Amino acid sequence: MRMSMLELRDVSVSYGQKKIVENVSFSLEEGHWLMIIGPNGAGKTTLVKSIAQAVPYTGDVLLDGQNVRKLPPGQRALEIGILSQTHHIDYGFRVEEVVRMGRYAHERSSGNGLWGRRDPGGDAAVQRALERTGLKELASCSVLTLSGGEMQRMFFAQLLVQDPRILILDEPMNHLDPEYQMQLISLIRDWLEEGKEQDRKEGQIGRSRAVVSVMHDLTMARAYGDEALLLSKGHTAAYGSVREVLSRKTLAKVYHTDVIGWQKEMMEYFE
Repeated sequence: MRMSMLELRDVSVSYGQKKIVENVSFSLEEGHWLMIIGPNGAGKTTLVKSIAQAVPYTGDVLLDGQNVRKLPPGQRALEIGILSQTHHIDYGFRVEEVVRMGRYAHERSSGNGLWGRRDPGGDAAVQRALERTGLKELASCSVLTLSGGEMQRMFFAQLLVQDPRILILDEPMNHLDPEYQMQLISLIRDWLEEGKEQDRKEGQIGRSRAVVSVMHDLTMARAYGDEALLLSKGHTAAYGSVREVLSRKTLAKVYHTDVIGWQKEMMEYFE
């Protein structure tokens, strides 16, 4: 039986006396894209923060069967990459400099350190990421001049040069215009396929890739996800294939409205 790349077992998060996430479990297979959905306040962002070890939690987060708590931060960065909803930068770094920071774990693993000699392949990885995210012309610009969408693309480029095995994306389409939403979806899908191709060519074991996304757009979640986890008030309301979870009946129980019917009605205005 194949081991899951990422597995959560009965993960719970509390702030004071309030339970935000309670006994949530799921597994993530190689090459799969898991969508985490649910109403505001359902605990979606808190759950992905627990995977990132950014909040205290009970339960277990396992990577290839190993407890993530026991991984050194540098090793964890080589395995799991996080794209948050919001970003705060107070200094005028250049876009290229921020993207290059994604190579930190690789520089540490090669013994060079952040301010030492750059790791082999680092320059090429940075330039490729800038080009793929449409930021090449902004490479020398201060991050303080970027729009919200440009900032989001910059941090996704940073993830690409980090080259982890698992992407954890919290509302990745935040601030993005439709053009760049489509581009980002395409980048993520290509990134997953590249992992499969790399495994086939090099015969590697355990280097396949997978994605976990927090998504508000249910249409996009259904179109691109393999599995879905539906949260409601911190609990698992449904978990399984996207078609099973994002059904009219299941969604109506959590959102207390006919979500699919409403979305179809809205699309009529574009016809």
